Amino acid sequence: MRASSLRTSSPGAIFIFVAVACAIIAGVLVVNTLRMAVPTVPVIIASADIEPGQTITENVLDIKNYPRAVLPDDRITDKNFDDMIGRHARTIIAAGDPVRMRHIAEFTPEGGTVAARLTLIENTDMRAVTLPVEASEGLYVETGDRVDIIGTLDVLDTDGQITTSKVLVWAAPVIYTPPNTEETDKGGIVVALSPSDTERVSLAIAEGKLLAALNPLGEVSGQKSAGITIHEIFNPGQGE
Repeated sequence: MRASSLRTSSPGAIFIFVAVACAIIAGVLVVNTLRMAVPTVPVIIASADIEPGQTITENVLDIKNYPRAVLPDDRITDKNFDDMIGRHARTIIAAGDPVRMRHIAEFTPEGGTVAARLTLIENTDMRAVTLPVEASEGLYVETGDRVDIIGTLDVLDTDGQITTSKVLVWAAPVIYTPPNTEETDKGGIVVALSPSDTERVSLAIAEGKLLAALNPLGEVSGQKSAGITIHEIFNPGQGE
């Protein structure tokens, strides 16, 4: 006998319906029991895909309950929520994923978008400038360090062209360092400069050479230099 030929009023059909209903009720009870046994907490998630470099706003966020046991330790909470708004995504955040500190460029020590790091300087006049690779070659520089930028070029004087070296910028903040690879075209370190310092450094790059000098941690003192010429190096009595 085919199952389709069973009358709904037959004992077999009634048994099947009762069994299905019991299974559904049992499933609901199991789910509710699991929810009670596994505590959940509200978590801030992305309500839509957030692209790298995108500004984080409340419009792209939502709240969803997650089991406490599977939550990442660096998730955004109500304690740092206000600090996150207006920051920039370092990587893509898929819709429904918890928003983590590693996703926010400004909260990520090991990297982030250059523009986001430039924003941290809190001076909208500052610009990101890449120094030539040879300027910091052999110098282990990390993001967050500060470097003095020294320019060396030939300057026209009454005695003709004189090679002169001078500190162009003191304590420029490093906002990006290229990956530590063997590639020769990986680029140099990126520093934040004011418009006037950008012009000075650009001219020195075009007409001479640059050298980056790493600053010590903390407060930097002794930022004074009149520069030096090649004549003064070999004739110390003529100047400092």
